[in-house]
Amino acid sequence: MSIELQPDKPVFPISVTADLVGLNCATLRTYEKEGLLTLARRGTAKRPYSLRDVERLQFLFYLTRVRRIGIPGCRYILDLLDRICEEDRKALLAEAAKAVRELPDSAPEEDVVPPPATEEPSPKAAAGRKRTTKPKA
Repeated sequence: MSIELQPDKPVFPISVTADLVGLNCATLRTYEKEGLLTLARRGTAKRPYSLRDVERLQFLFYLTRVRRIGIPGCRYILDLLDRICEEDRKALLAEAAKAVRELPDSAPEEDVVPPPATEEPSPKAAAGRKRTTKPKA
């Protein structure tokens, strides 16, 4: 038995969608709040996502993480994407998906923020501190 999903039918919860796309749930909510994604709500607070939404989010991942385009630029590009024919749109999305698949598993060095340095107090400085608690008897 084979089940075929309709591209526009919202079926995926936000957590599954986030896992499929490689983004976190807060980012998906931000994209919705910013108008980059319009979801069909079912009268509840739940946000079901369709295959077409997942495809759009994958493209947003490409724009923001690979091409480093901000939200206003993404909004403009998505508006243009909505205006082109289906065949051209699919080709563009396939090219973006390929670029994302070819990304290395680890973040580039310039994206890595080193943790703040924690300096151990010198023995001399530690010895000069006053004890604020009473010693146990």
